[in-house]
Parts: sequence; structure tokens; C-alpha cells
Amino acid sequence: MAGSCLEYTRIYVTVYDLYTRWLFNWRGVSILMQILWIGFGSAIGGSIRYLLDISYLQLGWSNFPVMTLCINISGSFLLGYLTGLWSGLRDKEINPLTQHFWITGFCGGYTTFSAFSWQVLTLLQDVGGLQAGIYAAASVGFGFLAVWVGLSIGSRGNEFT
Repeated sequence: MAGSCLEYTRIYVTVYDLYTRWLFNWRGVSILMQILWIGFGSAIGGSIRYLLDISYLQLGWSNFPVMTLCINISGSFLLGYLTGLWSGLRDKEINPLTQHFWITGFCGGYTTFSAFSWQVLTLLQDVGGLQAGIYAAASVGFGFLAVWVGLSIGSRGNEFT
């Protein structure tokens, strides 16, 4: 009987340890709540990306994935801007849920590297290496530039806080 009681105690301690570690162990915010906010942000970002994509395609402008390029550039800018803006607010803690919603959720759902990779491959197969190379270079180059500009503008806002 003592062995059974000890075994139940071990199970309880293990379950309690998992509960406290995974549900309430990151900056005092429930990991479950973080996952929900990330999912909410991702759903909004992904939905906006989809609406922009289908709007562009319905206009019938081009087979070149201009909208994905614009989405990746604007998403990179937003990520850089928010990171720069929040970097100077060390005194005033940013709510982790806000960070997760915007950075991991919204920007992760809005920008799309997997679609980018597929579109580069499709361009390569359908129209050749020149357009695929231009698209890949523009996406990566302008993405880096947009993060840098966003970070610079966002960090400049810290002078006023």
C-alpha cells in the first residue's frame, strides 16, 4: 500500500511540474494563452495575405508573384519597425502576449517563405532562371532593407518615450 501511495505522489508531482512549467512559466504568462494569441495573430495575418493575393489575381495583372513580394517586404518592415519600437521600452515592459501576437503570430501568418520558395521554383520551371532570380533577389534584398528601415524608424520613436 505504501508503494501505491508513493507512486500516486510521484504522478501528482510530475503532473504538477508539467502544469507549472508549461502553463505558467514564461514571464508569468500562461503558455496556453501565448499559443492562443499567436494563433489569433496568425489567423489575421494569413487571412489578410490571402485576401491581398486573391484580389491581385482577380485583377489578372501578371503571373509574376508581385503581391507575395509586396507582402514579404511589408511584413519584414512591420517586424523591423515593431522590434525597433519595442527595443527602447525596457523600462516599460511590453506585454509578452502583444509581442507574440504581432511578431510570431501576425507577421508569421502574413509573410510567407514557403509560398516564396514554391513561386521561385515555379518561375524557374515555367519562364526560366532570369525571372526566378530577379524575384528571389528582390524578395531577399528588399526584405532585408525593409527590416532595416523598419528597425531604424521604430528605434527613432524611442527618443520620444
